[in-house]
This record gives sequence, structure tokens and C-alpha cells, in this order.
Amino acid sequence: MKKKVLAMVIALPFLFVSCASIGGGTGLLDQGFYPIGEESETSVEITVGPNLIITGIDKGADYSLNMYPAPVKGFKAKFSPKQEQIFRLKPGVHTVNVIFNSGSQYAMVSNTLIANFEEGNQYRIDYETNGNSIKYTCVNSATKESALLDRAALAGKTESVMSAFIGAVLNPTMDDVGQTVIQENDDYILITYPGLKFELTDKKSGTTEKGMRTFVTDFTMTSGTVYLCVTDMTDKDEFLNSDYKNNSKYIFTVKACDRKTVTYTYQKPDNKKDQTITFNISVKK
Repeated sequence: MKKKVLAMVIALPFLFVSCASIGGGTGLLDQGFYPIGEESETSVEITVGPNLIITGIDKGADYSLNMYPAPVKGFKAKFSPKQEQIFRLKPGVHTVNVIFNSGSQYAMVSNTLIANFEEGNQYRIDYETNGNSIKYTCVNSATKESALLDRAALAGKTESVMSAFIGAVLNPTMDDVGQTVIQENDDYILITYPGLKFELTDKKSGTTEKGMRTFVTDFTMTSGTVYLCVTDMTDKDEFLNSDYKNNSKYIFTVKACDRKTVTYTYQKPDNKKDQTITFNISVKK
């Protein structure tokens, strides 16, 4: 048996293996609403391209090696690998586990797609191949825009404003990194520490305020907000479960970041709302 080796682009590098070719029907297979047996007044419709099997919805990825992956519980088996299928979900953010199997080639692990399905839209899950690699896609059927969470941007590895901010300002203070980030200009020093702690010093008055901080971004990572809450709390979970959005003394939206400088727009305090402030960024190990 001739074997073909390919690598997955999204997720982990694993083998694709050749098997006997399977032909057959390409008619659309309607899987209905998921979870099976439930219905919703609002839903989104998702079409799944040929050679793909949905192995799970809203659960962890199945990383078991499996030549014959089973479809998600309640889904009907496809007549042939090339058959497309359709299913419906409630609008919102969902995880969909998908695996490639063309009958002549198959992936040895499933991959988790995290997508935001907006009410009133239709989506398509498909794949692209490039030489020995495969990339899973999920796009709005009308606009062709990706519905997937940009994991590279979330990890701070792209040059978008939010990704640059995450990489330069947030990631160094992660608990497993343990560094300190200093943001400074002529008037202020903002120091952020692991454990979501911060200190803000007014250079002119010499006063320092301490507390807890967090960052919130939208699914598309086109906007992001920093909350600085002056508080005696030191526990992360307690802080994140508190009403920090209303209790924060300082609220900034991230306007620009090039990894060396960051510019914020004040949302709070009210007397500085819509003003901008720029800091130089440095990291202390």
C-alpha cells in the first residue's frame, strides 16, 4: 500500500495515510439541529465540505489515533467521503472538531476549530491543501470572511495592534514567564506584574496607586480594553469574579502598539475621556 504523508497546518503535525480510494454520492446530508433532539428559534446553518468528518461539537479535541473516526454522536454516517453535509447550531462561539478523510487519504487526529457563528448568517467548513499540508477553514458563506479565532494573534505572534499588545505588554507578565513590564512616559510609570497586579506612579506628585488589572478583547481582536482597579484584592480569581468593569478607576482602550510603544485612549476617569496617552515599553526580567 502506497502511503502519502502530509502535515496539518492548524493544530499539530501528524500523518496523513493513503488507503484504497472510495467513490460515491455527493448529495447533501442534512444532520439537523445540534444537539440532536433540540431546536432553537434562532440558529445558524453550517455546511461541511467533502472529505471532512465532524467528530465533536463543543467538546475537547479527540487526539486519539483513529483510521476510521466516528462522527459526532447523533450524526448520520456519510454515504461517501465526498458527500457534503449540513447542520445547525445556536448562534455564538462554538468549538467544532473536524478531521480529514478522503477515502484515499486520512488524518490521524482531529482538529479543533473555534468559531463565532453570528445569527442570520450561513457558514462553510472546508479545507485547503498546499503540497504536503492541509489547512481547515471556516468562513461566512456570503462575505467569505473567516469566522475562526485567530490563535496566532491571540498568542501575540502577528503584527496587528491587539496581537502586538498581547506579545509586548501581556505575555511577559504571564505567571509561567514571570517578568515585569514597565510602561513609562514623562508623567507616569505604569508597572505590571505577574498575578494581574499593577502599580501606577504619578511622577509629578510622587503618589503611587496599586491594584489589579485585566485586559478584555473581542472575538475578532479588533479592539481591546485595559482595566486598572485600585484595590486591596490580591487573588486573581476573586478579582476576575468581581465587578471590576464598574469598579476600575482607570479604563483604557488600546489604540496603537508597535511592541516598543503603546498608545491608549482614556475611557475613565471621565475628565480624561477620549484623551490619548503613550508609553514606552520595557521588560524587566
